[in-house]
Amino acid sequence: MARLAAWMIEGNWPPDIAKDAGTLEAIDGALAYLAPRMVPVQARQLAVMLARLRAHYHAPKISEAEAAMVASDWARIFADMPADLIGDGMRAHIASPPPACRFAPQPGEIMAHIGDEWRARKKTHAGLIKAREALVAALDTSRQIVGQTQAEQDAARNAGVELIGKLAARLAGRTTEGEKA
Repeated sequence: MARLAAWMIEGNWPPDIAKDAGTLEAIDGALAYLAPRMVPVQARQLAVMLARLRAHYHAPKISEAEAAMVASDWARIFADMPADLIGDGMRAHIASPPPACRFAPQPGEIMAHIGDEWRARKKTHAGLIKAREALVAALDTSRQIVGQTQAEQDAARNAGVELIGKLAARLAGRTTEGEKA
């Protein structure tokens, strides 16, 4: 898993993909682990979390309509965030030393506790998806090459060498023309 993380950070894959046949399984395992930690909180679940949070603070009595409005605002703000992370932020605020913990928090205060973790999760998830797609494409290409006959591989290699030669000649011609001017 550490090697997988290093590849993701560096953005390059090892040249011998066949040697790392377990990599696809490792990526799928990491995605499976991360999947439940990416599920957005449900509005009802967030309302329960807010009621629990308010119980920690001396707050004025508010009507059901006002409580629904507050819950709706928080639901919009935290719409894409998972419940475990929001709960972590609420617990962090409650555990904060005064004066931060004296008053019920605003959404931004909860975000301050969990924003870095949420960004890291999203970046890791996106990186795993990108890495999986790149690995699947590389494995598909590798399988196509393995399925080719030697003559087909030689023809493809020769066509590539010829194209590179033409490009090199074109670039050399431009450099020569540029130097003459």
